[in-house]
Amino acid sequence: MKKKITINDIAKLAGVSKTTVSFYLNGMHEKMSEETGNRIASAIEATGYKPNMAARSLNRKNSSLVGIIIGDITNSFANQVLKGINEQLQKDGYQMIVGNSEYDPAKEEMYIESFNSIGVDGFIVQPTSGFENIYNRIGQGKPLVIFDSPIRDSRYNWVKTNSYFAVKDTVEKMAAAGYQQFVLVTADPDIIYTRRERYDGFLEAVNNAGKPYNIIIANDDNKDRFKVILNTLMNLYEASRPEIFEKNWHNEKFSPLAYLYGLFCHTIDDEKINRARLRMA
Repeated sequence: MKKKITINDIAKLAGVSKTTVSFYLNGMHEKMSEETGNRIASAIEATGYKPNMAARSLNRKNSSLVGIIIGDITNSFANQVLKGINEQLQKDGYQMIVGNSEYDPAKEEMYIESFNSIGVDGFIVQPTSGFENIYNRIGQGKPLVIFDSPIRDSRYNWVKTNSYFAVKDTVEKMAAAGYQQFVLVTADPDIIYTRRERYDGFLEAVNNAGKPYNIIIANDDNKDRFKVILNTLMNLYEASRPEIFEKNWHNEKFSPLAYLYGLFCHTIDDEKINRARLRMA
């Protein structure tokens, strides 16, 4: 078995003390000459030495880890957010550890406790509706950034889009362009703050414009939700041609957004509707 290289081996090879190697590994290069630093770097490169991250965390009082808690990791929005977070953290010398809360406050609390025990340096959280009851468990002084859904505590940074006005403005422009009937497809708007914003923005816009509308609430726990969506929309289509307003539906096996855009285009015919019904039967 190949002998594991230790910090003592690096110190001997470089002709310095273990403390000096520790200073080098923790970025405290001002405590040594350039020539000494180069010798340590050469010893590390020659041996392929990999520092023990846990031990370094104890010495430096930080872990270079950031805990990320996501509502639904399967959602393409979450994937894009995680990619962006990871790219920036790597530039700053951090790594991320990710928990999927599934919008369950109990799981959210579990991840907070778990990440705290690991010793993460901070948190980035897509909060559930119950997050305000448990976020104080993160601990005073530990950085916290909220995204997607804000909390009332103004001490913390939060990042989100203006979902209410984004939907309201979109529907208003569609109504002004001559669209007559609208359909909102959403999961339960009371679970996530931003869902409620989009829901309210939709309602205000269609009511102000005096346009007829339908709302389809299709929750993730309903295995037939896509069939419910399509059956409802196809029934509406046979009566008229509504404009479909889709929010945040992303699924690799079946994407209502992509499929419905094709299904309800202006060249639709009865054969396409029948094929859709057969597909969902």
